[in-house]
Amino acid sequence: MLLVWSNLEIFEMWAHEIEYSNELSMSFVDLVLLWSLTKHGKDNTKLKFRLADTGSGIYLVAGAIVIAIVQLLIYNGMGYTSTGDLAGEHLAHYCEFAFEVISALIAFWFSVDNKFVADKEIFEIMSVVLGNLKCLAISSSFLF
Repeated sequence: MLLVWSNLEIFEMWAHEIEYSNELSMSFVDLVLLWSLTKHGKDNTKLKFRLADTGSGIYLVAGAIVIAIVQLLIYNGMGYTSTGDLAGEHLAHYCEFAFEVISALIAFWFSVDNKFVADKEIFEIMSVVLGNLKCLAISSSFLF
């Protein structure tokens, strides 16, 4: 952002290169998030959509990685326009949108899954606390 703000004509191409390369690294973060969603065995109680059970979640991440690579290839490989800009910029923005949708779906899936896990943990903690309070109330009633 600072590059574009300082001088758009000079740094626009570099800003796109940084952004599209960052999307490639983001796809590997998506892979880690997906792995954490599917690493547990069948007996766990984590929320597991059919994506995790069928293994098609891997295809989702693989698609994100392919889109990120294709985006870089389109942006850099389609040559230049008559004005000196890169010809693939417009098409690369379509790839960017598709990648961001996939990445957002994986992040949302991860967040919802962890919300259910946190709710279960809170319920277990509160069950123990309330159980201890009941035991304390019963034992104190015997004293009087």
